[in-house]
Amino acid sequence: MLIHAFLSLAIFERAEYVRRNGVYLIGRLEGIFLYKLFEMDGYFIEIKINYKEDHIEAVNTFQDNIRLSPYLEIIDIF
Repeated sequence: MLIHAFLSLAIFERAEYVRRNGVYLIGRLEGIFLYKLFEMDGYFIEIKINYKEDHIEAVNTFQDNIRLSPYLEIIDIF
């Protein structure tokens, strides 16, 4: 799916599409939020979940490496 078509979906439709079609890469906790990072069709998708209230707060897309920094910090390469 092209990015503009993906972004036209409602937040819950985006999250479901990513769960079915994306490649899960890594997750991280920050406060009450669980972030799940996926790769799909050449871009990254981050699903932000409020795990205390059990709902999706945001589904963000990006292609730049700068937004990967929080995930790279938790990967142990050695």
